Amino acid sequence: RGGRGELGPGPGAPPDTCVQATHTHWPELRDCNVGKRGCKLLSTLLRENWSLTHLDLGLNPIAAGLWFLCDALRNPNFQLKYLGLWGCSLTPLHCQELASALVSNQTLETLDLGQNALGLSGVTVLLEALRDSSGPLRTLRLKMDAWNAKVQEVLREVKESNPGLTLDSAVGTKAPSCCQFFFSTP
Repeated sequence: RGGRGELGPGPGAPPDTCVQATHTHWPELRDCNVGKRGCKLLSTLLRENWSLTHLDLGLNPIAAGLWFLCDALRNPNFQLKYLGLWGCSLTPLHCQELASALVSNQTLETLDLGQNALGLSGVTVLLEALRDSSGPLRTLRLKMDAWNAKVQEVLREVKESNPGLTLDSAVGTKAPSCCQFFFSTP
């Protein structure tokens, strides 16, 4: 169980809101100031066969702790089906670790990476990993500022090799709300 410094609430939230949320099956840890230490705690819980199936960490500064979450993703006891990392300041540097974790994961069905600056190189790394993966991921949400020829080619290959995978992308747009930023890819 984390304290306020580990999984503390966001501005204006009641003091124990985010901490108590970790004990439900669908915690809302969005904008709760979850950082590296909180990611380490969550990783430990997720690796210990915790029954959590949905986790929304959107709008948290998790970039420094992403390695811990990816380590949990690789664990066979990992049970998450949905992981929301919307607006978590992730960059192309984080995509190789995420790609590696996605390839070995056997339960995650939806990964929301919207409103992160993954760049063309980061998106390409993720798509190349998914092209060669037969994992359970069915929905990948991300934000792209532009599509180049290489990304379009890898995207076509991913759709051919993994027809059950849906790629949702907000191309060059800002999300009006956390729920209205999805556009189907071409």
